[in-house]
Amino acid sequence: MVIQTRFGTGSVRPNGNKSVSYGLIRTCGTVLRMLGISDLLKGMKSRGVSLDVIVELVCAYQLQGGSSMNECADWLDDDVLRTKLCGGETISQRTIDRSLAVLSDHFEEIIDGIWAGINRIFDIECTDVVVDGSHIPVVGRMNSLSAYGYGGRGIQNQVQFMLGMLRCPTLPFDIMPYPGNMTDQEQYRNFLPRLFRRMSPGSMIVVDNGCAHKDLKKMITDAGMEYLTRERMNLSDDRRIDEHPEDFMYVGTDVCCIVNMFTASGRTLYQFFSVDNYLRGMQIAVKQEAKCAKVIAEGSVVGETPRVRTSDIVKKLNNPYLNVEIKTVVQMIMSPFDPSDKAEAITELMGGRCGYFKPECSIPLPPEKALDIYRARIRIEHLISSIKSVVNIESLRVWSDGSTNGSLLLALLAQLVVSVVIELMEGIREEISENGRRSVRVRKPSAIFAVKSLSHLTVSFLYDEKGAESVVYSNFEPINTEIMGILDEMEVCLDPFSGEKWRKRAIFVEERLKR
Repeated sequence: MVIQTRFGTGSVRPNGNKSVSYGLIRTCGTVLRMLGISDLLKGMKSRGVSLDVIVELVCAYQLQGGSSMNECADWLDDDVLRTKLCGGETISQRTIDRSLAVLSDHFEEIIDGIWAGINRIFDIECTDVVVDGSHIPVVGRMNSLSAYGYGGRGIQNQVQFMLGMLRCPTLPFDIMPYPGNMTDQEQYRNFLPRLFRRMSPGSMIVVDNGCAHKDLKKMITDAGMEYLTRERMNLSDDRRIDEHPEDFMYVGTDVCCIVNMFTASGRTLYQFFSVDNYLRGMQIAVKQEAKCAKVIAEGSVVGETPRVRTSDIVKKLNNPYLNVEIKTVVQMIMSPFDPSDKAEAITELMGGRCGYFKPECSIPLPPEKALDIYRARIRIEHLISSIKSVVNIESLRVWSDGSTNGSLLLALLAQLVVSVVIELMEGIREEISENGRRSVRVRKPSAIFAVKSLSHLTVSFLYDEKGAESVVYSNFEPINTEIMGILDEMEVCLDPFSGEKWRKRAIFVEERLKR
């Protein structure tokens, strides 16, 4: 018996059949309509293809991995997309460019619409917010927002942005671009008031140490809000750890803490020590030690001064205006060939504060709760990573402030679409036991897996010899099948003939979240 191990090629002939990414296009369209964003966009562009259609399709294109608006226009020039989704009209690159400018002109109105849409679906009661920022390299002509600053690749032409995310549910709702050379403190000073008007009094803002400045913390408390941030450790912290080890209390798996509360203000400092952080720091130090040992030439003789090049120690900047002469004096104080010296070098690279971190809160929280809230801040870092990679704006190809604003707003909408459907998924429930307490954890797919599964779900338009059309949906998987079920429930709520549309929407969300 012969087992076929390859596809046959005899019947492969060119034809007029077309396949498009049904999963992503339907998800973007349905969720944006559920949020009320599509209705908001319809009135912002009077000629040609409606702005809501353009935004839905460009968001789907970005989630497919595209980043070039030229290629996006070519993708939208497909006969099937133009006929089925655009009413036969062409969406050119010029149309997309103009749409970015329109989005920029209505930036604040759309941000307000996003907040209103999230509240309509989820009926937000807790308005605790997590804030963080990042940067995006700019490819193309510079504008007033792009500037040279320190980024992931050193000094580069970039745009910075700040992102606001609800702590629960974890949904992004605000984004704001800033010049590439603006300091973190200036960005927070401008961005925080945008959040205050949407937050209930007494809500908490969770930020990193970029916001750990006295005036910024005062701005938050003066607005009637609370904060949880991370402070740098200082010498008094070192002394307290050394002199009062008995003050440590066990607060969780491999974590202990010293709590220092100021009675008059209620401000509380937490000095946490995490075994996981310590081991992670040790691994980094081991890698650094290996790089340091490589500096010593392989031909060095044990006990003698190593042959070290200047370039191994000092990075010389090539500047045609300066004549720089550098002399190095090398003295070996430890040997990488001695195991005890090697261990001492690793300890020195780790530093005395390895494994420690110090959050600060404006109110006294139990250390367990402060730790949980601070650790949950990692979600906004995952969200920013998703915006850069999944939504694919790892670099901005823009030429004006308007296109920068529009591109970031599109990225926010695309990420919000993915976050909403993940939030509404049932996930897999797992019972866990920690510190003698049993709890249920719901495991859901990440943004990258949800988008990948949706991109696999396609609709194919097949044509026979007479031109008759048949439609085939392909590549159903567990993730995209569950999301399609969520979209079906959403579309029932969006039925224009239903006089109980908003009641159905509330029931739909309530039932979903109960599950």
